Amino acid sequence: MALKDLENYKIIVEIKEKEEKMKLKMEEELRMDIQESSDKAKSKLINKDADEDELSETEKRIRELESSIASLDYELERFDIEKMNCKTKEVKKRMSLVSGDCEKDIKNMLNQGYVKEFIKNDSLWEKYII
Repeated sequence: MALKDLENYKIIVEIKEKEEKMKLKMEEELRMDIQESSDKAKSKLINKDADEDELSETEKRIRELESSIASLDYELERFDIEKMNCKTKEVKKRMSLVSGDCEKDIKNMLNQGYVKEFIKNDSLWEKYII
């Protein structure tokens, strides 16, 4: 009987040792999983910060480009207006030549009556000259 009790005790100790080893192994795996998860979370945060920085830089560059485009559009519009003003003044000058004083400078003769009426009517010129 003592021998049987000793064998049972040995079996119980072996089972306890196996359970303890399994428990330690599971705790180690759990620690490794937690560490891995923590590392992944840190990596995601770092990547998220980097992505946010990159996104803010991209948005800043887009705003700069939009501003530049608006400025160029304004300059182009002003250039077109000035160009139109020059052409309008040239046409008005040619029309005044036709209607008036310098008969020798007139190469392309227009109907003088129509030209005089057009020149006299300033409301026709208001939309062309700024």
